Amino acid sequence: MATLTKNVKGAISVKRYEDVDFEFALLPDESFGGTVLVRGDEMVLDLQDDNDASLYLIVGKPSGPFFEGRNSAGALTPKVHAKWIDFGQRVYRGYWIEDGYEDSFSFRLPRESKGSK
Repeated sequence: MATLTKNVKGAISVKRYEDVDFEFALLPDESFGGTVLVRGDEMVLDLQDDNDASLYLIVGKPSGPFFEGRNSAGALTPKVHAKWIDFGQRVYRGYWIEDGYEDSFSFRLPRESKGSK
């Protein structure tokens, strides 16, 4: 789980993981690319389309051992509630509920973050 860290100026540390593949059980032949930000005790999932526009932007807040959040990418985007947990070795798995349909999803963070502050 992400931990709260502060640099000398008191700002919250941010780690950015790019080129993350998000896989869904009900879409076995597809994956969505995106970015994951770890900032303080939050984990932000930004799933993007082929033009790098945000399809889903979910700010996960701690909820027991899970991260949990809702899509906030824009007014025209689907309603999504997601909940995910760290399975170890940078692998995360969880539940994705979109407009009433449930699916499971997973992603793996790269070894190195980019643009850490």
